[in-house]
Amino acid sequence: MLRHCDGEVAVALRFGKDGRLPFLGGTVEAELELECQCCLEPLPLRVSSEFRLGLVDSLEAAGRLPEQYEPLLVEGDQLAIADIVQDELLLAIPYCPQHEQCRALVQQNPPATAERENPFGILADLIK
Repeated sequence: MLRHCDGEVAVALRFGKDGRLPFLGGTVEAELELECQCCLEPLPLRVSSEFRLGLVDSLEAAGRLPEQYEPLLVEGDQLAIADIVQDELLLAIPYCPQHEQCRALVQQNPPATAERENPFGILADLIK
């Protein structure tokens, strides 16, 4: 899906505490070159994501997080910031990236579906 791994990512991170809850918030922005899933041609796409992660040390603590936080399970004293940024970029990519003209073409020409024969049609003829 991603055609090239080179490029630049703009990242802004905020660490803080909400009461007793440590959190990591921020934004990631990048210009990616994806592959259109319709025509397989290059598709430049600007992605942007804002996130707010509650830092927890157990699944039980993750279940108690306030609604505005996504859980980030932390083991030990270190965070892999590159992994967090990569995950946020992946979440910002559409499920099936397509050019606008490809999407319009697919919507105008839906795939033809063969009409299926009713498997009980023979029984209906017998009942008559």
